[in-house]
Amino acid sequence: MRLFASIFIEPGIARRIYEYSEQLSGYFYAKPVESENMHVTLNFFGNSDPEKCIKIMEEAVAGIPSFEMSVEGINYFSYGKYASVLWAGAADEKNFM
Repeated sequence: MRLFASIFIEPGIARRIYEYSEQLSGYFYAKPVESENMHVTLNFFGNSDPEKCIKIMEEAVAGIPSFEMSVEGINYFSYGKYASVLWAGAADEKNFM
């Protein structure tokens, strides 16, 4: 199973990102990700044992308080000559402290 750890984006912000990506989708021939599926990928595990990854992530996030982050820049992953995933990057923490 392909696994990754992620956090969901606040619904209002995800909706704004969706609207922006919808406008850009015609330029990239890509379908925007629905706002309820938007997330911030923390780590990609690849093909991994789900039970092992869950245990590692539970231990890793225990006691971590909520936090704020900023979005900075957009780009895309492409396969061939067409974009398949449009993404927004997280700003360097020094930019929002």
